[in-house]
Amino acid sequence: MNLADALSKPTLIISAKYGLVRTTDLIDSYDVKMGDDGCVQLPTVLRQADRLRLSNRERVIVLGGMRYVEFCRNIWPVVWNPAAGPRQGIGRQMATFRRMALQLAERSEEYEL
Repeated sequence: MNLADALSKPTLIISAKYGLVRTTDLIDSYDVKMGDDGCVQLPTVLRQADRLRLSNRERVIVLGGMRYVEFCRNIWPVVWNPAAGPRQGIGRQMATFRRMALQLAERSEEYEL
């Protein structure tokens, strides 16, 4: 699976407060990070994944920090973080995401009629 194909699939957000959230869901703002007191607990996200029929996925892509990636590894057997690398903090990951987005945009322009 490449990133372009993966990003054409339905996308969910893993929220430290609410768990799995659709990109169209409206939620209240919050100040909680994964691992903080008050963050979503694994059983809640497992139930959400089940309800959304995602618990049987063999692999998922997680774009985010290590706490989020590690949390998701408790749910799915294979979690791919294409921006991960040694000492890849969120700032460097954001730069990688930007490069990926630009590459995808360039590819889509190649196929315009």
